[in-house]
Amino acid sequence: ILTLANSVSAKELNIAYKNALKFALSYENPNKDTLEKPNILIIGDSIANDYSKYLRYLISSSHDIYKYDSDQYTDIGLLNIDEYLKKHNWDLVLFNFGLHDLLPIKKDKKRNDLISYKKNLYQIVGKLKKSNASLIWLTTSPVPNYTNNPYRVANSQKEYNEVAKNIMKDYGIKVCDIEDFLNSSSKISVYQKSRDVHLTEEGSLFIAYKIITKCM
Repeated sequence: ILTLANSVSAKELNIAYKNALKFALSYENPNKDTLEKPNILIIGDSIANDYSKYLRYLISSSHDIYKYDSDQYTDIGLLNIDEYLKKHNWDLVLFNFGLHDLLPIKKDKKRNDLISYKKNLYQIVGKLKKSNASLIWLTTSPVPNYTNNPYRVANSQKEYNEVAKNIMKDYGIKVCDIEDFLNSSSKISVYQKSRDVHLTEEGSLFIAYKIITKCM
């Protein structure tokens, strides 16, 4: 399955997807904590929901992977993160916020501007750093041109990613650059839905593979 990173035929993808359905529900966690396996917590929005099932499919034999909810934007993450940290002794936390923070709720007003995003993200990182877990920040995936939301601005993720990368640099946290993986791929039109921030199944599988091979 790991050979599917750069070239996934329709047949191979279908096989992978059917197998991934064993772990398909984004919120379906391992039945029990397997003590000999490292515990991985995934925090993020619907993009993370989608690739988390493929991470389970690819490495569930060696890791217990948990994804509890769709945290959407940083305000929700702040509300949930203390509870998440109580649930297990985490070995690794993969986390991301961005697409919902930069979402325009009306003309010229995002849900969280860069100042609020930065403030919230510093608080989230501060809480995560108090755990014993290794941390990996995942950049926000590209925002394409939209037709159904006149306030959506293509590539508006870039300035949010720049803010987040600087924070991670301050804290010495590894960055897994999903934005770059997608933008540098010749198959981004296959990996990302048309006029939609969400990934296709093939795109989610691609990102899961990249996380495993380039970031973990």
